[in-house]
Amino acid sequence: MKNVATGEFLMNPVHTGGAIKTSGSQPQAVAVTCMLGNGLDQFQDENQQTTEEWKNADQRCVYYKGGQEHENVFVIYNTDAKSDKKFVCAREGSNVGSHIWHNYVDARILHIYATQKAGVYDNFCESMNMLYPSEEYVNNLYATGKNPGEVAENLVNEFKTAYQEAIVLVDDNTQADNVYTEALERLNAAKQACEEGINPLTPGFYVIDNNPAAGRANYAGTNNACLTETKGELHWAGFDKPEVMTVEGASFIWEVTRTDEVENGWYLRNYGTDRYAGSKNQNYQCVPSTETASQVYTITRRAGKFFSIDMVNQKKDHPSLHADQNTDKKIVIWGPYAGASQWAFLPVDASELEGIESALEQNRINKAAKALYVQASEQYVKGFEYSSPACSRDSIINNDGLIKAEDQLVSNAPESPDNEPGNAYINLIDGNFETYFHTVWSSADYASSYHYLDVRLDEAIECFNIKYAKRHNGNGNGSPVKIHVFASNDTTGGNWTDQGYMFCTYPYATTYVNEEGSSVKKNNFIGVAGCKLDNKYTYIRMQVEATAANSLTNGNLFWYWSELRMYPASYDASISLIEAVPADIRKNFEDCMATVKAELAADKVQKVSYEALQAAYDKFMEHYPDPQALKNAINDAKAKGEAATQSEGDAIGFYQEGAGAALLAVVEEVSATLKPVMTIEEINAGKAKLEKAIEELNAKLIIPETDLYVYIKCATQSEAEGSAKDQYLYAQNNDKSQVKFGSHERMYDRPEFIWKIIKNDDNSYSFINLATGTYLGNPVVNNAKVNMEWEADSVRLGGTNVGGVFNMICSKGVYYNTQPGTGNLVTWNSATGSDNSAFIFEPYEDFAGDAWDTYSVHHDFSGESAEIISKPFTLGSFAEGALLYKVLGMKDGKLQLALYGDNEIIPAGTPFIAMPDGEPNADGNYQAVLSMEGDYKNISYVFEGQKQGGMLAAIQSTDKVAGCGILYNNNVVKATETDKVKSHSGYFVEMPAETTEDGEITMEFPENIETGIIEVIVNTEKTGVYSLTGVKVRNNANTKGLPKGLYIVGGQKVLVK
Repeated sequence: MKNVATGEFLMNPVHTGGAIKTSGSQPQAVAVTCMLGNGLDQFQDENQQTTEEWKNADQRCVYYKGGQEHENVFVIYNTDAKSDKKFVCAREGSNVGSHIWHNYVDARILHIYATQKAGVYDNFCESMNMLYPSEEYVNNLYATGKNPGEVAENLVNEFKTAYQEAIVLVDDNTQADNVYTEALERLNAAKQACEEGINPLTPGFYVIDNNPAAGRANYAGTNNACLTETKGELHWAGFDKPEVMTVEGASFIWEVTRTDEVENGWYLRNYGTDRYAGSKNQNYQCVPSTETASQVYTITRRAGKFFSIDMVNQKKDHPSLHADQNTDKKIVIWGPYAGASQWAFLPVDASELEGIESALEQNRINKAAKALYVQASEQYVKGFEYSSPACSRDSIINNDGLIKAEDQLVSNAPESPDNEPGNAYINLIDGNFETYFHTVWSSADYASSYHYLDVRLDEAIECFNIKYAKRHNGNGNGSPVKIHVFASNDTTGGNWTDQGYMFCTYPYATTYVNEEGSSVKKNNFIGVAGCKLDNKYTYIRMQVEATAANSLTNGNLFWYWSELRMYPASYDASISLIEAVPADIRKNFEDCMATVKAELAADKVQKVSYEALQAAYDKFMEHYPDPQALKNAINDAKAKGEAATQSEGDAIGFYQEGAGAALLAVVEEVSATLKPVMTIEEINAGKAKLEKAIEELNAKLIIPETDLYVYIKCATQSEAEGSAKDQYLYAQNNDKSQVKFGSHERMYDRPEFIWKIIKNDDNSYSFINLATGTYLGNPVVNNAKVNMEWEADSVRLGGTNVGGVFNMICSKGVYYNTQPGTGNLVTWNSATGSDNSAFIFEPYEDFAGDAWDTYSVHHDFSGESAEIISKPFTLGSFAEGALLYKVLGMKDGKLQLALYGDNEIIPAGTPFIAMPDGEPNADGNYQAVLSMEGDYKNISYVFEGQKQGGMLAAIQSTDKVAGCGILYNNNVVKATETDKVKSHSGYFVEMPAETTEDGEITMEFPENIETGIIEVIVNTEKTGVYSLTGVKVRNNANTKGLPKGLYIVGGQKVLVK
């Protein structure tokens, strides 16, 4: 079904999910039958009183409903067997007037009317109704002024005058035809003049104001609601732009700059915070900001002076920045035509910025200096340790210390257990690890401030230790790790003095007996921290500002402990790491911190002071020893050594005998050097010994040799739904598509599952897929897709605690990982011998035996029609389940196709036409087995698509086929802008030559297609040689030795003869 006005086709619901859509692509069109009554459907109407039914009589269709007869009604039936949505159906309720594909019995009855050409007056009225539906619409179409989106007043007045002259004719059908025609032409011309006169958006600085019709300014009590950036997110806030902008409004100023990455592409940078508008692909979530320009936007005028600001390559139906109406005033994504998705750009003159820049620069220095000071002072505090004879650094909590009763404790946000007020604090001092104190999580009323615990002491102290224990159940994410300490001797006036920070760790394990009498062991459960005060105080406030996971519930950074003790203490130099820092470096660091602290108090940090603190901090950290780093290295090496002892053997993936024991001996040696305070030199020496020992262990891992052909099996032991257990990695096609995992009963017919291992000189490995000739990629970073790459990439192999099982290492702490439930290969930050990052290399010959002697390649047809196929390797002409054709040429206006002969070959990269020849499988799909020519160990790949009979092979997918010929329903049709050609396919780029031969079969062919070279855009800044389809075939510009044909070098076409 083709729309006369647009030339587009009604799309198959297979492509639209049931929505009624049109496309210029004939291959996406649906084949339908308009039926006059098809059988008998019986059901009751909504009142359940009368029966409705179809009846056929005398070639007419009569439909009875509610006792009334309706003649000449039809159903539009979808003939595609793959679609479960068969009828065009009307929709009700809020969607009345629209249609969908569905199987509703009572909504698929349609009247089909014949049409006739309307007269001039009727066309005039319809045009006015469609183009200018109301005077209100016309008045709101253009705004007058000089800002972006606005139009000169005289042009708008001329347009409105032309509208008034035309609208009176709608109610007057007595005029001559030319009167209506000329009036509409004048109106359209005036409108066109306004369109051409719209002031464009240009690069510059703007306040971006939301469309007042959305009413957001009303919530803020201002005239305007403008876009701003705060705390790493985009928000809107009430703001009325003054005549001259000041520093207070700097966060409402946006610099809008062009990017040539896409047409009409822009970046948005906040002038006040120097952050960019970021990306979001989910509705109702706040759009973040980013430090660098990463998200491209298109900015499109919608109506009046308002534009939509739309993310590129994010959510297609909801791409626009939208001022959400909730009280948090966040910016989310929504459709571009909603009022709150439309924005006016109010220019900020460069002269206004001059008065802001110096103040803004001072703000930036202050902000950076504050962040540095906090970071430096926190690191400094960690160097001091305090001890008390009553506070042992172990797993035992048995001394009451300074807190003897629950009335000494009070919190600003206690979560009462079991809703019984008054029982919250006793849990901290009851000696029972299975009760605990918990701050509020259940109500948002306490979310606006940090949760603290105040301790009232019977005697003033100047230094103290606390000893604490985690909650016995749960994941421990709410355990405090950073505590801001305040002190006071008189809390009645809120007189609390800042005393800095304490940092909590949980290094000690404990074992206790629970109420059931069972012994319970908890690792990493108890810790000790301390603080030196600037005087003696009787009240201590511990305000938790970070927890193990910083988890928020109802906005609360809640925390919990099961036990808490407090003891008077004193500084202990014997365990304080600060003592290992040279005195002159420490003194300079302290002086620089004092200078910046004073300048921060005055709100005017000097740049020289900030830079001096940065240099002093860097020097301090160079000499600050951290025995924990050595402890972590010891634990890591110990785990590797123990794993190696469990997987010793003589096959690949095993360690040589004694390898693990050798590493464990070095671990024991380095462990003996540990002491509370170590110099940086001592720590580095221990780490160096461990690193050398680990290198020696890795050298004893038996790894594959080069040119081994394998299946890469997922060795996870997870039984979760969607697990990759016993699945295999495979490449989808010759695109840079994501690597998948799966399996097939005839994997020997599917070379996409087979990988050639290449061992590189640096002992890294590259993996070439047998079906594509392309490489397994390495994205390097964590939580990323793993794609196939056209150029060699590599990973390293690591041993595990399971013999024969490898981890595939992308970079330090980043591994290949088979993502459950998705079928995708990704990267992750952990790996063992039995998790989703565990892999086994099964030699191909061991798996298949002689099964692949015929070198067969499996192909799945997407339907029951002919397809163009191309492979990057040479094929024989034999095929099971398909007939293979080549193009002879054109004769009598039809494309002539001939079968390949029994002894012919199909050269690598050459397209051919395959026709299903056999019965579909149990799933209703047609399949074929093609024959690979030659030995699979000596495949020569061709990535440049070759031509045959006017066809060009598409080794990679492409959407640059408009005007070319593509196969559809066993014929060739002309492709449109919306058509794409998938990888390993092909399309006609020129008219086939005339032939005198008759083919075994023929196909319809368009009268003409676009001929010549398909243009390919290549980044000319990059060196190399590219094919006409954009594939890089050489890293340098040397074309010597390449096959004959056209290439792109430095952005220019070069012919290799």
